[in-house]
Amino acid sequence: SNSGIFQQQGFMATIVQIWKVRGGVEINEVGRNLYTFRFPNEKHRAQVEEGGSWCFDRRLVVLNSMNIEEKPGEVNLNHCPFWIRVYDLLVGFKIKEMTERIDKSMGNFIKWDKCNESVMGKSFKIRVGVDITRPLKRGITLKLGEKMIKKILFKYERLGSLCFLCKCLDHLMKE
Repeated sequence: SNSGIFQQQGFMATIVQIWKVRGGVEINEVGRNLYTFRFPNEKHRAQVEEGGSWCFDRRLVVLNSMNIEEKPGEVNLNHCPFWIRVYDLLVGFKIKEMTERIDKSMGNFIKWDKCNESVMGKSFKIRVGVDITRPLKRGITLKLGEKMIKKILFKYERLGSLCFLCKCLDHLMKE
């Protein structure tokens, strides 16, 4: 058994329990660690996508919708949406301005958690589509004016296993 391969039956049973889709979800293995999921309706599919990122056996489960003309092996699985908590905020900036600056260096900004909008100065959460084939950033440095430079730190939610050597999610380096 290869440790990089999901245990198919365990994966299928676990993911169905976690997602709790009324009416069930049809899962088909179409390749090595490649599955298709058919949901009873669009609402359930959207709930699962919005609820992620998902992990099984400490490994990231990357989801992406496919259209009827695509083959499963052709679907781009290089991006995954994560909730990211952003720390050490600058009180003088609005969340929207901060997310635009962060977005340019991290991936595709999806949205921010408006529930935490009043917590400026501490932290807030943003949802970003991150390229998982590149090293994950632990923060960014923002230049503010002529001389002021500020380090903004990140914490990813439901990250799964991470290669500690290169900070990438698409493989693991074990000693």
